[in-house]
Amino acid sequence: MRRFGLLLGFSALLVVAEAGAQTGPTQPATPVATSTAPSPVAPADADALIAQGVALRTQQRDAEALALFERAHAMTPSPRALAQIALAEQALNRWVAAERHLREALASATDPWISRNQGPLRSALSVIDSHLGRLEVRTNVPGAELWVAAVREGTLPIAAPLRVPVGALPIEVRAPGYVTQTRTVNIATGQLTSETVTLAQDPQVVGPMGPSTPGAPADLNEQSGARFVLIAGLGLGTPTMLPVVGVGVRVGFFQNRFEIQGRADLALNWDPFSSTQYSFMNAMGQQQQGIYSPHRLGPSLGVDGTFRVRPISNRSIWYAGLGIMGRLGFVFPAAAPPGGGPAPPGQFTYAVGLAIETGFLLGARSQWDLSFRFLFGLGALSGVVTLGYAF
Repeated sequence: MRRFGLLLGFSALLVVAEAGAQTGPTQPATPVATSTAPSPVAPADADALIAQGVALRTQQRDAEALALFERAHAMTPSPRALAQIALAEQALNRWVAAERHLREALASATDPWISRNQGPLRSALSVIDSHLGRLEVRTNVPGAELWVAAVREGTLPIAAPLRVPVGALPIEVRAPGYVTQTRTVNIATGQLTSETVTLAQDPQVVGPMGPSTPGAPADLNEQSGARFVLIAGLGLGTPTMLPVVGVGVRVGFFQNRFEIQGRADLALNWDPFSSTQYSFMNAMGQQQQGIYSPHRLGPSLGVDGTFRVRPISNRSIWYAGLGIMGRLGFVFPAAAPPGGGPAPPGQFTYAVGLAIETGFLLGARSQWDLSFRFLFGLGALSGVVTLGYAF
């Protein structure tokens, strides 16, 4: 009953201010309660809605008054209507919303109505603040949902502590594939309460090799399945088969710690190292010789098949592999050497041999694949670094 007496006192002050806003300077007065309801005729403007809402507040019909204040604010947004919304929410124990709306209204300090009623509004804010504390929740699963008093507050981590009512407060943390955790925390006035919630995997939806979320990228922590991977890479190797940059695809089928995969890629080859000797007759009729580097370019297509294994366990991020490879390319004709002479013609190139690789599976669901491949054989001696993303 003491709390209601405070709230009714603040409402009485604001009723006086509402009258003063329309008829002149405010005079001390106490609102007169009446047993008859306000006129059911819909008011024509926001001021009339606010006046009708204030009349309802004097009859302790705060929920009905709040609806009218919200209609008035939707019709004509104003700090005055927002403050009345906050005071009605305060009377209904909606502390978080009341604080938010009242602080927003008080931010309009130059508004005449707000300026005239700063005293009672600040007193109301002090009462509201005494019913609020702060809550910070941490969890081991990023993206888990936080529910407070059956209201979804967002996904964790949340940037700043939440403003919440004081007292015993039920919270719930949910995440797909994990057991929902529910607990009650005690919130103290003006204090920060920190809570750490550790989620455990749900045995009903988690297989023996880890969680599986429908629609998520393939994960080699699962027992078996298939992977489709887009790859891009850089390489260094024999002059005629140097894949400077390339893109491609890889398809693999895995079972526990083993995987068989096929791969195809298209690369742009550049030969900055090869050179050839040339000779020509100068203007004096003398034979001269030199070294010519044509810096030739050309595309190439490579295919290979590889057997991979994770030597430690099927949950290890490190793997090793062995396979066979083939590559067919073409180098474009080069410019003629200095002093004249025949230009190197375009030609096809090829390479076949073994591919040895090692690499790491990265990301929360092993969707990133960083591999280091060493190719050697007939017409090939090179190393290639590729990065792939699994779909």
